[in-house]
Amino acid sequence: MLRKENIFSKAYAGLVSKVPLKALAGTGFLSALSPIMQVTMIAVLARALGPQGLGAFVFALGLSVAVAPIVGLGLQNATMHFVPNFTSGNKSGILISYVRRSLGAIFFVSILCSFLIVSSTYVFDFPSHFTGGLRLSTILIPATALRQLYRALLVATHRPGLAVVLDELLPATALVLTAVFTPVTSAAYISVIYCLASATSIFLAHIFLSRSHPRFFKLRTLESIDFKVILGKSLPLMVSAASVLFRLRMDVLMLAPFSSLAQVGYYGAASRLSYIVVLPSVIVTMVFVPYFAASYGRRDLSKASFARLKVAISLVALSTLFLIPFLYFFSDILIQYTLGANFGPSKGIFLILCGANIFTALSMPCNGFLTATGQMRAIALVNASALAATIGLNLVLIPEFQAKGAAIAMLLVNPALFLALAGVIIFTQRKARASE
Repeated sequence: MLRKENIFSKAYAGLVSKVPLKALAGTGFLSALSPIMQVTMIAVLARALGPQGLGAFVFALGLSVAVAPIVGLGLQNATMHFVPNFTSGNKSGILISYVRRSLGAIFFVSILCSFLIVSSTYVFDFPSHFTGGLRLSTILIPATALRQLYRALLVATHRPGLAVVLDELLPATALVLTAVFTPVTSAAYISVIYCLASATSIFLAHIFLSRSHPRFFKLRTLESIDFKVILGKSLPLMVSAASVLFRLRMDVLMLAPFSSLAQVGYYGAASRLSYIVVLPSVIVTMVFVPYFAASYGRRDLSKASFARLKVAISLVALSTLFLIPFLYFFSDILIQYTLGANFGPSKGIFLILCGANIFTALSMPCNGFLTATGQMRAIALVNASALAATIGLNLVLIPEFQAKGAAIAMLLVNPALFLALAGVIIFTQRKARASE
């Protein structure tokens, strides 16, 4: 009996040693307000704007988030790979050069993209509601792309809690306060406020990085960096990240032209509420990714690295098993008291999306592991395939079932995506063992 207890104690101690408990607790505490604020934001905006107005804002925001990795050339995701290696190797000059050139490239490309989208609305005869959504998105694209880069910088420098506060809590809080204390007249007004909140988030992140790393932005003697090599790594990540974000938002982006903004509003409200299922995975992934990247930087893809990934997936699975029954049994109350009577059609969409997001949550640590360990091409291929499947299913299901059709498409694609990512990781693990 004593021998079994000792074996269990050693196994438990080994498990705990692989979990960065302090970082996880700190990030979890700061992120605990995020689902509350997200639900509060969607509730306030739903009551202020109604299905039509909320649909316009959700479409503009979804397009800006999906386009952000493209105008960012994949540099937001590449930051998770490069910055931990630069900091661990004490390569300050290279790090600063990388950050400055990334900022310049993202700013230029995002402004160019916004200009092209606005121009297209005058050249092509889009439906009026679709044209309005496209123009709103151009307000948000530059700020969203730059905010994602600063979020990645904070996570890569082991400040995931602050990244959550500035990237998620601050914009949502700004929208809630605006809707409560000022008369909200249109989706355009809310979009401008969101853009200003994003600019504030960028400014605060810049100040923090400047003070916590005095040489981060002030060093004048920069080491040369071959940006073509950086882009060679980041562009496959751009395809991967854009595939993921377009796939996750393809429902909203396809509902607008093939249905109506009211359907986008119903779907967007349900989707934001179902984000509660995914949030624990976001927190866990943000905490673990820098440790995956550090192991890769040391060329140490050992059993410990894969053990950390298993712990991350286990934490996500446990949190999901706890949340799903609660959300299912209290869905009526949640929809009625958060969104109001006008959003009754959102209930069925919400339940379908909760099921789909189980696999979204499980996929996030896998995606983070493969990104941090340099498996860019594999991620790009898997996510591009999932995007193609999502588009095909949406073309069939949305005309027939409207917003519920888009939710069903997500429910069909997400399990296959998780299994594909898990297969790539198993192959990577076997390859690492063979090289030992």
